[in-house]
Amino acid sequence: REEELLYLTFIEDVTNEILRLGLFSNRVLDQLFECHIEENKNHLDEGRMRHMLAVLKSDLSCGQDSETELIHAGYASLDPLD
Repeated sequence: REEELLYLTFIEDVTNEILRLGLFSNRVLDQLFECHIEENKNHLDEGRMRHMLAVLKSDLSCGQDSETELIHAGYASLDPLD
């Protein structure tokens, strides 16, 4: 039960940081995910963390090959060539 809480805390921390940023792309998400994996890999299973993050990324509708930017409400769409 304690181990499950550690994983839930891990994914909650990642989700809260994504929401706090408000503006993010697949590249930034991947960087954020790697930071959280590095911070937690000494006490959580890296494979399980990566799986949880893949599910989260899917839930956010961010495909691995997608160039889509998720924009904070009120911001105009950005040209990917800018």
